[in-house]
Amino acid sequence: MPEKNLLVVSDDHSFQALLRFGLESEGYVITVAESGAKMRSELDRSHFGLIVLGLDLPDEDGLVLLRQLRTRLQTPVLVASGRSDPDTVVSALELGADDFVARPFDTRAMLLKIKRLLARADEKKNAAILSKPKFEQWTLDLASRCLRDRHGKALGLTPSEFKLLATLVANAGHALTREQLLDAISMGEKTPSTRTIDVLVTQLRGKIERNRRKPTLISTVHGYGYRFDGKIE
Repeated sequence: MPEKNLLVVSDDHSFQALLRFGLESEGYVITVAESGAKMRSELDRSHFGLIVLGLDLPDEDGLVLLRQLRTRLQTPVLVASGRSDPDTVVSALELGADDFVARPFDTRAMLLKIKRLLARADEKKNAAILSKPKFEQWTLDLASRCLRDRHGKALGLTPSEFKLLATLVANAGHALTREQLLDAISMGEKTPSTRTIDVLVTQLRGKIERNRRKPTLISTVHGYGYRFDGKIE
């Protein structure tokens, strides 16, 4: 679900009030920063799904802030400004703004742009999670078919161990039977028995669990199978 925590960077109180009126009724949470310094403080303290950035601030030019933001974050930025001449709009987009709204603006149009930017950011985030899911200190790189630690070093997994882990992670939070897991790693080929899964799970736990005797990532569902309980990021 798209993040609804928004940071509005502007010292214009009427602008703040318009955004609050149009967005809070839609479930968005608005935090206001009236200067560049306050913006940095809020970003150090909290995570935001989107930044609405005004260009005329009391301490810094908004375009300078935008350049600084893009060296630090990939958070979507919607620039909203009365400075809507072509040069300013082009500069904002070249510096990394995701969209530009000229003031005065229609609240409904602004809300639509915000929803679209948040949905796009959510899609990118989900795509990244699907291709490279992370849990604890590990990153499962599905494209290169390897498991990497926090330093990017690949951990040695056998093809069967990798298939098993990928299947468990793809179904995180859901218990899978040994038969289901066996089908996933064998790809329809004959495999001796479901005991193979128990052996592979033991091997995986020895490689990825902090304490193989008290596993927190791969849990046993007694009389059924296994479940991945790691938090996917």
